Amino acid sequence: MRGGCLASSRRGQAPGRSRASVQYQPAVVVGFSDRRRAKELARQADVDEHQRAYVTALLAQIAGHATPPHLPLVVKPGERALYVMRRVGLFEPRSAGGHWIGRSTGVSIPIGDTRMRLRVGQSKGHYVHAPEEPTGIDTGDASRTSSRRHAQVGRTPFEQGR
Repeated sequence: MRGGCLASSRRGQAPGRSRASVQYQPAVVVGFSDRRRAKELARQADVDEHQRAYVTALLAQIAGHATPPHLPLVVKPGERALYVMRRVGLFEPRSAGGHWIGRSTGVSIPIGDTRMRLRVGQSKGHYVHAPEEPTGIDTGDASRTSSRRHAQVGRTPFEQGR
């Protein structure tokens, strides 16, 4: 090639034209939200696959064709695992604080060179609590067997019979 543009390297051709048509595709720009969406879809597909495999294993166990899948608890003799939920949350009602409503009467007197003050007086009012809202405390596994309910949240197991 002796100079000129790439497409006009052949004699007798108009500049900008070539025999083989080269098609250019615009660059695909992947933004932050696209990556987040792809990551969330991949995570959801993983969860769906896990749930599908777990349900298949449970159905096989109920039909008597297989051993039980991995359970977060030890099944007692004569007991069947009905379902297990992974990554469930433990919620407790908690208040986000509150504020003081009222007034204060009195005097504050400085005490010499000590950077302290003596306050004489009283305050009238009361503390108003903020409303309680459900707050996520921890996550873990919850399972139900034929005779009990069991939850393993963090290191603390909770168990309740029938």
